[in-house]
Amino acid sequence: GAGTRAGVAAAYTPGMTFLLGLAMAADPLPLPNTCDAYVTDAAKRPLHAIDELLRSGLELDIEAERALGDQLHQEIVNQEYPGMVDTDRRSLRYVRKVAKRVLKGVDDPRFDYKVHFIDEGTVNAFAIPGGHVYIHRGLMEQWVQNEAQLAVVLGHEIGHIELRHPSALVEYLNGFPLLAGDVGFIVLAMSRSLFSSAQELDADDFGMRAAHLGGYDVAEGVTLWESQIDKPGRSDGRQNRLLDLLGELGNIVSSHPDARARACYNTEHHNALNEEFPQRDGYVGERKFRKRRVLGPRW
Repeated sequence: GAGTRAGVAAAYTPGMTFLLGLAMAADPLPLPNTCDAYVTDAAKRPLHAIDELLRSGLELDIEAERALGDQLHQEIVNQEYPGMVDTDRRSLRYVRKVAKRVLKGVDDPRFDYKVHFIDEGTVNAFAIPGGHVYIHRGLMEQWVQNEAQLAVVLGHEIGHIELRHPSALVEYLNGFPLLAGDVGFIVLAMSRSLFSSAQELDADDFGMRAAHLGGYDVAEGVTLWESQIDKPGRSDGRQNRLLDLLGELGNIVSSHPDARARACYNTEHHNALNEEFPQRDGYVGERKFRKRRVLGPRW
């Protein structure tokens, strides 16, 4: 509606050109990181500074973000996934129990989080403004293998919201007149997780920390991404030069980091967390995950 459009007035202005120049000046020759899967990963790094600058100027306040999230949730329930949201009560109770434990590892959450279960086979999880997080059945059947991995995924999606990535995306989209206020398109963008590589890595870091402080073994966050390295469409390090070049070109426009890079960064997060907050017996929960048991681990 018109009220929502006014509430999410665009922060996307010609001043972004200045911000781009500022970020590039601050880091004109980014150096490769040991976790970079592609040479072009270094070239994308200045975008991180741009993202941080733009999020620091968000016009959408917390109350407006919460109201927008509730509106988007109704669109998801009634239009995007009719009859599929929160209908599997057993799985819903389970993912909410895990999220509650993960949120214990979040300092002063911005929102009262509402975790939802979508009874649909797509391998996906996503977050929208205002504290709504969605887990698809396909994610739990085809990728995630235990409760610790689910905790890392939930922490990642909560991280997007705490770091205000969805609300920033809304403001970016509202910078385009044809998209401004288009609730359906905003939902589509959120469900496809159209965040930058830098935002994805920041959310990974946030999620690993939250899950670790919640008592989970976040080495499973490394295993989660290692399992994707050799999947079709992933780079496995044994390509010929033409395919390597195509991989570099694809990496430039990709919004998500390569699986190898994410496994590598999560290894670094895991090691750093264990140094700062030593943990002997982090919880994995493979059997409880399979049975969707609501009883929590004995911590």
